[in-house]
Amino acid sequence: MGVSALDVAKYILKRQSVSKNWKCITNLKLQKILYYVQGYHLAFFNTPLFCEKISALQYWPVVKKVYQEYNSYWPNIIDEQYSDFNVYSLGLSEEQIKLIHSISDYYGRFSAFQLVDMTHNESPWIRVSEGGLKIGWDVEISHNQLFSFFKKQLS
Repeated sequence: MGVSALDVAKYILKRQSVSKNWKCITNLKLQKILYYVQGYHLAFFNTPLFCEKISALQYWPVVKKVYQEYNSYWPNIIDEQYSDFNVYSLGLSEEQIKLIHSISDYYGRFSAFQLVDMTHNESPWIRVSEGGLKIGWDVEISHNQLFSFFKKQLS
C-alpha cells in the first residue's frame, strides 16, 4: 500500500524549489500539502498514496515521521531541495505523479496559515475536533474521512 510519506514530502520539496508560483514552504505548509495529496489520491485511486497515518494536532493534520524529519526548521522555511530525488524510483504511475503535481502546485500557492484556515473548515478536521480540542498524535484523520470528503470535492 503506497510509498512512504517522507518520500512524497521530498518530492514536494523538490517541486517547490523549481516552481515560480509557490510561496515558501515550512513544515506546517508541507503537512497541509501532504494532507491534500493523500486526500485527493484516495478520491481518485481509492487507495492511499502513503502508508503513514495522518494525526490531528492543534493547527494541522500531521504525518508524524515527516513532522519529526523537518521539525528542526520550525518555524522557518525548509531549505532542503532534493534536486537529485527521482520520483520514478518510487514506482508511481504517470497518473499518480500528475496528481501530486497538480495538487501540490495548486495548494503550494497558499500560505501555511491560509491552508490552516482551509483544512479547519473541512469535514475531516471538524469531525476529529468536535467536542473541544480533543486532538493529538493518537487522533487519526482516517482514510474513510478523507475519501468521503475529497470524493465530494470531485463532484
